[in-house]
Amino acid sequence: MHGRPYAPAGAAWRRAERQWRDLRSDPDAVFAHTATLPVDALAPQVTWGTSPEMVVAVGDAVPEPRDDNARAALAYMGLTGGTPIAEVEVDRVFIGSCTNARIEDLRAAAAVARGRRRAARVRQALVVPGSGRVRAQAEA
Repeated sequence: MHGRPYAPAGAAWRRAERQWRDLRSDPDAVFAHTATLPVDALAPQVTWGTSPEMVVAVGDAVPEPRDDNARAALAYMGLTGGTPIAEVEVDRVFIGSCTNARIEDLRAAAAVARGRRRAARVRQALVVPGSGRVRAQAEA
């Protein structure tokens, strides 16, 4: 956080840093659950709707709608539940980042795109950084 907007500076930074260094788990702490996720086995994901939680693996199908939000998203996207996602023609691409994303996320997306061209059927490609700071870094 040092040097970032809204972070303390000078003496205030040194005081805050001393306080933060005291924040740690008790040495005898027991955690209710520890999870290890093998993300190397995670299939690529794609959204089928209008919100980041509306996502399936590229080998899966568009889900059947279970609520009004899902029905509205499918109608907006022009999709039908049960359609294999691999059969959905891509005509728009959105690369976005959440508010906690970093410039490294956009750089990784750029590395994938580098040397490639937009497919003729893709009418629009948008890149949207999640913060003004990341936007400024990307534009620079």
